[in-house]
Amino acid sequence: MFEQQVNRILLKAKEAHITLGNTLDMDIITDLENNLGVTLPLSYTTYLTQIQNADPGKIQIRKPFDTSAITSQGLPKALEQLMLENLESRKKFEEENIKNCKIPLNHIHLDKIEPHANGPYHGIYSLNTSLSHNIRNHGFNLLETFPFEEDLDLGELANNGTSIEWDEHLKKLETTPSYAALWDEFEDTYAYNSKWLTGTLTICEYGCGDEFILVMNGKRKGEIWVNSLPGVTGIYSLHVNILTFFENWLDKEIAIRKGNQERLTNAYYAYLEFGNNKRYKVVD
Repeated sequence: MFEQQVNRILLKAKEAHITLGNTLDMDIITDLENNLGVTLPLSYTTYLTQIQNADPGKIQIRKPFDTSAITSQGLPKALEQLMLENLESRKKFEEENIKNCKIPLNHIHLDKIEPHANGPYHGIYSLNTSLSHNIRNHGFNLLETFPFEEDLDLGELANNGTSIEWDEHLKKLETTPSYAALWDEFEDTYAYNSKWLTGTLTICEYGCGDEFILVMNGKRKGEIWVNSLPGVTGIYSLHVNILTFFENWLDKEIAIRKGNQERLTNAYYAYLEFGNNKRYKVVD
């Protein structure tokens, strides 16, 4: 189904001397799908088995939780107690996430940190990294349906469906108490609430808390979305799958290396650059 696009990506990368990572065997993915109880989007399976999974660089081993690493430092007792409490809280958080996301730990190595493969921004996570990242940091249930079919823009939601400039937004926060209260409500409702991201897998970090997610279940299965809810901005579809997301980045990277394009692009909704969402607009 994606044969022409795969061949095109491989040829572009080869001609531009852009290194691709290792790929996964289909048997590993099939086995993992059986354990997860979910079928990966075909475009994602194609990406993992024919384009890349992880950079072939050095794999780091994540250190287990260890209280002795804190108590042996001779820290002030108050600071030591705070660090121990934070460590215990972190352990409970991970244990709860393992229950919530319902991901069997078969074939998932929580202690293994694989180098990100080439790709947009900080690179695309390996499958193992995406799954373990979910368990350690989020707890999204992959078996549930992703709740969104259309973009949610909190700025538009707060302004009767219209978008306002950033300066105007800041002014309203300062001068209109009801508007400021609404944004506090948005933060309580949307920021860091895992229920809005069920049925997704985080595949790439954009920065400042924003991440790219792959929809695993629901009507938008296979699409890349950007999660900007932690910044109380919104959540948006790029309207592309991971193959096109990667190829769009590849095209820009090749243009940069040829000196035909700058790396940084000033644009509205800049994180939609490698997709096909009409919100993305370059600013002259």
